[in-house]
Amino acid sequence: MTGTMNFSDTGRNIMGNGSMQGTINGSSVTFHMSVPNGGFTGTMSSCSMGVDGQATMSDDGHTMTGTYSGSMSG
Repeated sequence: MTGTMNFSDTGRNIMGNGSMQGTINGSSVTFHMSVPNGGFTGTMSSCSMGVDGQATMSDDGHTMTGTYSGSMSG
């Protein structure tokens, strides 16, 4: 799977736009998310981010639960 993503952290008032790539095998999801420089709003607009993770998708396909790690620069 590949596509664009939008997310928000309402606790810190941060919004970001980037891309996501991953694989789905049954209910297991492995993914990589990337936000380029300029993909964040506000004071973080000069930052970029890369995140890798694994999750389990709910039976209805609406939620995922798992872990991720990554780095941010800028």
